[in-house]
Amino acid sequence: MNKKLPVTMVAIAMLFISTARANLEVNAGARGEGIGFAYSAIADDAFGVLHNPAGIAFSQGWQVQLQYLRPTEYGYSAYLESPYSGLAAIRFHDERFGALAFNAFQSGSTAEPTSITTINAVNLGYARKLASFAAFGLGTKYQFETNYGKRKAFDLDLGVNINPTPNFTLALAGENILRSEMTPTWLNQEAHLDRKARASVAFGIPFGNNLGFLLAGYQAAETQGQSTRWNSLYNFGSEWWFGILSKVSFGLRGGYAFGKAEYNSTTGDYKRIHAGVSFNLDLGGRDMRLDYGLRTFPFESDENFAVDQFISFSYGFGGVPQQNRKTKQDFADIQTPSFEPTKPPDKQPVGMKSVPVEIKPQAIPAPVSESPKPTTVSEPDLTIKPTALPETAKPMTEPTPTQFEPKPVAATGAVPETPKSPKIGEPDQTAKKAAAPETALPTTEQLPKPTAPVEEAKPVVEPPPVLEVAGIDEVQTVEPTKNMPPPIIENMQPAKIEPNPADYMKLAVSLDVSDISMMGEKRIVFYIRPERVVKLTSWKLYILKSKLKDWSESKLEADAIHYIEGKGIPPINVIWNGTLRNGGHAPAGKYHFILTGIDKTGQRYISGWCKFGLN
Repeated sequence: MNKKLPVTMVAIAMLFISTARANLEVNAGARGEGIGFAYSAIADDAFGVLHNPAGIAFSQGWQVQLQYLRPTEYGYSAYLESPYSGLAAIRFHDERFGALAFNAFQSGSTAEPTSITTINAVNLGYARKLASFAAFGLGTKYQFETNYGKRKAFDLDLGVNINPTPNFTLALAGENILRSEMTPTWLNQEAHLDRKARASVAFGIPFGNNLGFLLAGYQAAETQGQSTRWNSLYNFGSEWWFGILSKVSFGLRGGYAFGKAEYNSTTGDYKRIHAGVSFNLDLGGRDMRLDYGLRTFPFESDENFAVDQFISFSYGFGGVPQQNRKTKQDFADIQTPSFEPTKPPDKQPVGMKSVPVEIKPQAIPAPVSESPKPTTVSEPDLTIKPTALPETAKPMTEPTPTQFEPKPVAATGAVPETPKSPKIGEPDQTAKKAAAPETALPTTEQLPKPTAPVEEAKPVVEPPPVLEVAGIDEVQTVEPTKNMPPPIIENMQPAKIEPNPADYMKLAVSLDVSDISMMGEKRIVFYIRPERVVKLTSWKLYILKSKLKDWSESKLEADAIHYIEGKGIPPINVIWNGTLRNGGHAPAGKYHFILTGIDKTGQRYISGWCKFGLN
């Protein structure tokens, strides 16, 4: 029994050492650990919620991340250890509801026996923008152990992000703010989750197709050794991305942290070097990223270079830093444009549109049906109207006697005389017999038989008021018959009809813009992130000085200071060099832009309005 006591005491001592080691670091992501805890100012990926819950409010779309940490074996001298640490996370962002991120973490050792406590933790974070330049985040954490007492605890993390200027970010975060106790106690030893408070700042430096960050952070940790105390750490770091708008991009980062921290129940000097590299591939809007990071052992040791090594894999949106998280954009202004439906037209014949028409008398060929049918008393010929013209048709020229020729009638024989028409002058006698009044209609036997070909018949003047003309209400509508010549309707071409704005469907995309201009060179990047994929065949992005209230597609083209168009589905990033349609350069001020598109069926789509400012 006495032989086992020293081994037990060593195991207990190493337990607290390993617990302290685990609580000193965030252990979240190769990108973040390649900088240090100052990363909380730009933490916008799925792992970032463990650094600062508010950071994911500035993310876009969804993202899946996996991490493997190979810790140094230095410090675990009781047994031959094989420590490990794994982390998996998923993040989803919606502009209307905010962002959610879920993380699952485990660290321990594969050695048997082991002195390292197996720690498991799950974290659910939520973040939402309070304004276009500020966000709030909350993280809920449940941590439990699966050996050495099987203790557990529940705690909360809080975070706030503020962007007072486009390229400056201030982040405040609190980790384990409840400082919960691990329960139940084991061997009468109390253990709490270390409470931490962090403040960090980041300054962005865009230049061309690249982007850099300078970061600084401060952390105060309330730890438990022989007594509860606060210790301070400082962290400075930098990250540089090259080719952020290209298909392939890569990043370099580094950092240095120093101060005082709790180790092995005593306070000691803390010095740590961080470094890392990233490689990102843009797969048509979704990013695949591979990160590598390392950090040195922070306390004095007899080993020259004991390091923890991180490897992370990411897939989804947000592979490279999003410049939009550092610009002042009022997303609340994004809304569906107010459409005013076109006033429905008056009832008209099918295929005709009301347009001003100037009608002049013209010669109309004599109507001939496919099977000639004699005109009888019970079925008068509607093409003949001997009565007076209506008032609305009086500007039209009345037929003159010189327009009639007696040849077609003379060729068929004599026709009995009929009374003269009371209104139309006294033209040639043969012309009068072709237009007899109702009081003296010819019978079937009196009508001549059509012996001559139809082509040889001379034109007969037809009074224009008998035809319906759109817009003249006084003229009675004549129902189409076989005797009405169809060429009149065929020759009337309908006017070009512009699409009704009410026929447009909402294009579900998230829009944003970033000004990455530098050294007098304008470069404005429009970000188009689809929330629901629509297979468009063409698209147009219009840039205007103000939104249109009385909206139409022709007004968009007329009022736009510039527009960009393309075929197929819009790309994730659209770049504008600030040139106007007249060749000038866009001045500083406020602007609006909107996206339209057409799919293969001809259905038209339109996004909401989004505004931005140029400095």
